[in-house]
Amino acid sequence: MSWDAGLAKTAKAWSKTCSSAKNPHLERGDGHPSFDTVGENSYIASGTISIVDAIQSWNDEGTHFDFANNLCAKKYVCKHYTQLVWGETYKLGCAANHCSKGINGSKIKDGAIFVCNYSPSGNVEELTPYHKGAPCTACGADFCRSFLCSDPYREEIARMFLILIPTVYINYVRNIIANQLHFVYFIF
Repeated sequence: MSWDAGLAKTAKAWSKTCSSAKNPHLERGDGHPSFDTVGENSYIASGTISIVDAIQSWNDEGTHFDFANNLCAKKYVCKHYTQLVWGETYKLGCAANHCSKGINGSKIKDGAIFVCNYSPSGNVEELTPYHKGAPCTACGADFCRSFLCSDPYREEIARMFLILIPTVYINYVRNIIANQLHFVYFIF
């Protein structure tokens, strides 16, 4: 998984709308100049926002996901979780915005929104989010780094982890994978 400035720019533009709705441009294929599909997770909160809390809330949805049947338990949402762990996704861009006049589509009067865009997008119907197996057993020509498959050519564009959000996000996801999902492999 590596940072993509274009995805971050899209996330930033959408977060500035202070809307809890999905970005309609992503469904039309207008989310990124290089990627055909872009997925999105968003998190809203009153007052300030914690990036760690946002990512943890997406990960917590996994407790309601039945991998064997590729289904979410009734009355629950799992799409943030499945996008978070989607094995074919390898680019990420996130942004947060304070919404002092409220978040459209919610009851929050003064809050913040955190948006992450992913590519290629996850949540492809009838596909599971990842393949079960020992870490890195399906890396092929890629190399294994932190229990994840990594392609140096694909990631060369975005080796700059100088921004706080990508460092926090990527390290947090790696910790989730290393500590909780050690039985799966991802292409990161």
